[in-house]
Amino acid sequence: MLNELIDLLFELLYPLLAGIGGIAIIILLAWLFCPEKIEKWAILFHKLAAYISEKHEKRYISKHIEFTINDQRKKLCKESSGILPYALEVKWVDADTIDSALKNENILVVKMKNHRNQSKNLALAVKEYVPNALIPTARKYVEPVLMKAIDYVASKIILEKETSAFSYFVDITKPELDKIPECKEYIEQLDKINEEGKLSRVLLSEYKKLGFLHPADPNPKIYKETLELESKVYTLSTKEPEEKVDLSLLGEYLKVAVVPVAKDITVEMHGIQPHVDFIRGSLQKGINTFYLVAAGRINIALAKEVLKKAEAQLNLKRTYEDEYDGVYKGKKMKMFVGILETK
Repeated sequence: MLNELIDLLFELLYPLLAGIGGIAIIILLAWLFCPEKIEKWAILFHKLAAYISEKHEKRYISKHIEFTINDQRKKLCKESSGILPYALEVKWVDADTIDSALKNENILVVKMKNHRNQSKNLALAVKEYVPNALIPTARKYVEPVLMKAIDYVASKIILEKETSAFSYFVDITKPELDKIPECKEYIEQLDKINEEGKLSRVLLSEYKKLGFLHPADPNPKIYKETLELESKVYTLSTKEPEEKVDLSLLGEYLKVAVVPVAKDITVEMHGIQPHVDFIRGSLQKGINTFYLVAAGRINIALAKEVLKKAEAQLNLKRTYEDEYDGVYKGKKMKMFVGILETK
């Protein structure tokens, strides 16, 4: 009876608000330009109603889960467009197992039981969502243990502000990870790569392109190339500043080079032209994608000049450019990734 009265009250209030022109316009503008604010208001509304209505309690729980995951999804997709193409929708069911299915080709509906523990609900939702939404058409071409480690680190990113939920996530995934020691090693490496902002902007940006192979079956050669790329990006994150390493991968499926730009003796003597020449020579060998990376304001300025010059001289197209905050050699600083590709 109480739930019916609450629902009746809402039905009476909504037309009233809609009839007040100024408020309606404000709400419409907020929805158009700040949809995340409307989502937060809706969550708060359902949270308040949850104290007196079971229906709105469930609605609050599901909306909080959806907002938490979808908000992080948007941030990751800004770092690399399309790596999480599906938004999340939660549907409560009376079943102990969790299932998911696509809706309208861009929404992943996770069907799960409400455990009345928000940390547990969120952890379980992330555990189901990420392996079904992260680079969905390309993931089967990434070496399976490495892909499992990527899922783990991506889940950690989504849950970074939800410490209780992440603790629960760690607990429920530990038994499986304990059986795969190499997965733990990859997680440690990917954590380091992610500190520098290169997990989404470099690794996943390159891996997602493997979707062109769908629906063909994967093979050992493509697995080997995905492992080689991860190893090279990790080497970049751990090498000494003056250490020279080969960061090119000319494979059958991945033809990519990571180009670190820093003010070393070469730049001091010859400027940025050696970087442009390296890209030119790599193009002649068959490399088709270049990730220019830099840390620190001086090096970022140099990297942007290399990006601009290589684009103009070598008939390449700039497909991405981002300056962001990261951790390099244990220090927080500005970092940069720019992507050049053949036209």
